Amino acid sequence: MAVQTLQQMPDVIECGDTMRVQLGFGTYPASSYTAALKFNIAGTAPTSVTGTATGTDFVFVLSAGTSAAMAAGTYDYAIRVTETATSETATALTGTIVFLPNLGATLTKSVTEQQYDAANTALLSLLANKNSSVSFNGQSFTKENQSSLVSIISQLKQRLDAERAQQAGLRGQPKTRSIAPYFQ
Repeated sequence: MAVQTLQQMPDVIECGDTMRVQLGFGTYPASSYTAALKFNIAGTAPTSVTGTATGTDFVFVLSAGTSAAMAAGTYDYAIRVTETATSETATALTGTIVFLPNLGATLTKSVTEQQYDAANTALLSLLANKNSSVSFNGQSFTKENQSSLVSIISQLKQRLDAERAQQAGLRGQPKTRSIAPYFQ
């Protein structure tokens, strides 16, 4: 069974999924125009999908392989149409779309996750050695000021939880209602 054909651009797609969308632009019929869907995010080359004429509409198919190669993030998109007789070009539609990380592939840790892990490693090292000091993010910590490091870890944990909640929300998952244990 083929992937469902959408009638409008989605807000969210997962990298590695196929996206098929059929769009019509009244003043730019497929009989007189060609169309290309362009996805762009800072730091990478744009990804382009050519529209196929279906009556007066265009069908755009972003293949699973192409979307799997795209980095997760918020992309700007534009559908550019070109009149076949004159080669004049116009923008028919613009917007943004979120590409979620591909859960079928190895995920890379976010910057916040990396910082959180490094801060916890520094704290464990500090707790394991009585007379030591550790460095994290350009700051030195000793037993006397370890509470500052614990505070930084707490702040990073809050940011990490917010990132995860945002990702869960984009996937349509409800936010957790569990209460995390807190030990002092």
